[in-house]
Amino acid sequence: MMGSSSSGSHGPKDHGLLLFLSGEHLMGLAKLQVKLGLGRTYAGLYLFNEGLHSMDCITDEDYQRFKAKYSEKLVAEHPKPRTTVELKAREQDTRIARDFSLALSQWATMNEKSRKFYVDKANSNPAILGAKLILELASKEVI
Repeated sequence: MMGSSSSGSHGPKDHGLLLFLSGEHLMGLAKLQVKLGLGRTYAGLYLFNEGLHSMDCITDEDYQRFKAKYSEKLVAEHPKPRTTVELKAREQDTRIARDFSLALSQWATMNEKSRKFYVDKANSNPAILGAKLILELASKEVI
C-alpha cells in the first residue's frame, strides 16, 4: 500500500503531519534551530508546542513536559574549558585541603603554634574540605 498511513517499517503514522512552509517560515525555523541548538523536527515541534500553549489548547503540565522533551540539544554541550586562573585556584584549594587532612591526622601531637596556624588558615578558607573539622577541634580546646 504505497503512500498510506501504515506503509513503511515504522508502523502506523496516524499522528504524522506534513507541513509545506513558506520561505519566511523555513528561515524562521532555521533561526530557531541555531538559536536553541535543535534538530529540524524538534525545532518544529517546539514551535508547535509554544503555539498550542499560547492559545490555551494544551495544559500547562503537557506544555512543560513537551517543552523539556523538545528542548533537548542536537549536539551535547561540552563543559567550558577552565581558565588558567580557575585551574590555579583549584590547585591551591586542593593543596590546602591536603594540608588540612595532614594537620587533622597529627592534631593530637601538634604544638600550640602549629594548631593556631591551621585554625587561622581554616578561618580564611572555611569552604575547603577539612576546615570545619579543624575549627570544631579548636573550639573544644583553648588556643
